[in-house]
Amino acid sequence: MTAEIKVVKKVNFLEAPDPSSSTDSNASDFDISDMPDVPGDVVEHNRSTKSSSSKIKYEIENLRAGSTSSIGSEAMSSYMSEEDDDFDPSENLSANFSRSNKIGVTRWDSNVSTLTGIRPFYQKKLPSPKKSSPPSIGRTFSTGSLKRRAPPPPSKPKENSTIPRAKTPQFENRPIVHESPFNLQPIRVLGAKGKGNGAFLRPPKGITLIPGGGCWAVDKGRVVVFNSSWEATEPIKINAAAKPTCLTVTPDKSIAMVCKRTVTLWTASGTLTSTFTHPDFKDLHGVCIDREGRYVLTDLEKNSVTVFGATGKLFSFGSFGPKNDQFKSPSYVTTGPDNRIYVSDHHNHCVKIFSDKGEFLSRFGRKGRGDGELSFPEGIVFLDWANGLLVADEGNNRIDFYTAEGKFRNHILVEVDGIIAPRVLVINEDRLLMVSSQSHHIKLFDLSAIRFAT
Repeated sequence: MTAEIKVVKKVNFLEAPDPSSSTDSNASDFDISDMPDVPGDVVEHNRSTKSSSSKIKYEIENLRAGSTSSIGSEAMSSYMSEEDDDFDPSENLSANFSRSNKIGVTRWDSNVSTLTGIRPFYQKKLPSPKKSSPPSIGRTFSTGSLKRRAPPPPSKPKENSTIPRAKTPQFENRPIVHESPFNLQPIRVLGAKGKGNGAFLRPPKGITLIPGGGCWAVDKGRVVVFNSSWEATEPIKINAAAKPTCLTVTPDKSIAMVCKRTVTLWTASGTLTSTFTHPDFKDLHGVCIDREGRYVLTDLEKNSVTVFGATGKLFSFGSFGPKNDQFKSPSYVTTGPDNRIYVSDHHNHCVKIFSDKGEFLSRFGRKGRGDGELSFPEGIVFLDWANGLLVADEGNNRIDFYTAEGKFRNHILVEVDGIIAPRVLVINEDRLLMVSSQSHHIKLFDLSAIRFAT
């Protein structure tokens, strides 16, 4: 048998009600000594008038415990009777009983020792009763806004919202079946987990090779800097609220850094030169600059791609969904010699190709582990000399090479080469490839000796 408790009113017995302010003719006759002796801490007082009748049950806390209430011990002793000497609140109340010398009014079923429904002042919030619970017995007492409201239904995810980017699930207990014909080894490993120079508080989201040698890498609230000798130098501090993500080098050798709603331009020495933004920027992430000097930006919140020129926003395309012209978390972007736009669609497990005007052309990849299949693709970079592109397959722990039309050719780097959940890919004219992953490291590979099949 279950019971339901509904808080009706809280009464302080230490403050006598004002007879003149009550519409009940018997309200001024109320006396706590008139209450019957019942088990536990619940007493019942019935009142009736010519016009109406009501039933009020009172639940009284052991006010003598501690005797430290601000209402005073004398006032407490004035209404505590001798029969209450053996009063033990643990008999009918839950273990969360609070000795705060207060009084509450509830509906109570003495057959049940656990409070349910709306919690009194001393009770912690309890879970809502299950749907299978039998209905409660007896009357229900409620007044106005104190009536219990049904819990709201579970919220559904918004159609056009950012998908939470939790840690990419890895295939458990799977054998390593992919091999690379190149057997590449990193020529250098940068970074470590930590707070010092050259260390990362979190896996870097964006990296770029800076003019004159060295690189920048985005960390939490700062940019980690390595000079031309690959030695860590003093980091560049950035407001963490700006949420910097990706980096790229502009045609005039400046460094463009993408933040949540702005794009900032820096010199190679770490001096901020300019900033631009747009009302349509909501949660920028990936960035690249095409051959015409246009900025191509991905927006995780809007699930779209925006092309931004010298005169401002030129056009944008995309929305939330699985269709060809839609995205589910467009992560990174790159462009080819003909300014075609390649976008890694993270949660659709594919790469989509668009014209320089944003028209959909084709897509390649689907969720899986086989050749030509992808699992949460991330970084993407176009290789002009090979007329193809590299794709960081984060879920499969590999980096694959595809032609400009999207045909699979080779696994360039795989798990046995030390590639774990790759995220960012950057390559320079000397064919030096930089890879960042979940391991708080940046690995450098020399691709100059590789002949890519086209």
